[in-house]
Amino acid sequence: MHQTELKGNVIESLDPRLNGSFGIVLLPDDETVKACHRLAGKLLPQNSEFVAVHSHITLYHGIIADAPSERLLKLTDRLAHLVGASFELNEIQIFGGKFVFYNLVPDPKIRAAHNEALCMAKYLDNEALTRAEEERLDLTDAQRENLKKYGHPLVRDLHIPHITLGYSSELGNLPDTSFPKTMSVKSVSFASIGSYGSVEKSLYEVGAL
Repeated sequence: MHQTELKGNVIESLDPRLNGSFGIVLLPDDETVKACHRLAGKLLPQNSEFVAVHSHITLYHGIIADAPSERLLKLTDRLAHLVGASFELNEIQIFGGKFVFYNLVPDPKIRAAHNEALCMAKYLDNEALTRAEEERLDLTDAQRENLKKYGHPLVRDLHIPHITLGYSSELGNLPDTSFPKTMSVKSVSFASIGSYGSVEKSLYEVGAL
């Protein structure tokens, strides 16, 4: 595919067919990233297994197999209208007994973008369930059903737009639960996804680099 056909910037060339863990995420403004790092330092135990470095809001990620990279980059392009949009962050939530989420106030623009990004799930590799079991999450039956069907527990009506601050198997009660902040979307990214849902590398971005 010629780069001129794309709205964004290819940061790393991709194979025509993709296998592995990938996702479409929103990358926030620099001040929000700094605020997330400060919150993580305040809320997470020092011996946490994971503290997020690349703050992001996942629209969808999963372990995919034989997925056409051209189609996924064009799907990312369709979400370019979110660049520059503002959203409200507020509640801190413990998810699955291990993750610390910094949740966005529900917004119809995020929900619509999530539903569109969910098109990636048609290429799902069913190894996704194993990944969640390795993270030892405490999931509800509905979340586990989502995991089997979409490769992610938080999709459709159970979607929770959030920035992950980190993961710890020794979380206690959090001292504070609300940190209101306005964030803006710096770019929409197609990224490789690592352990704990982290962004390993942004491979393609629409918006500011």
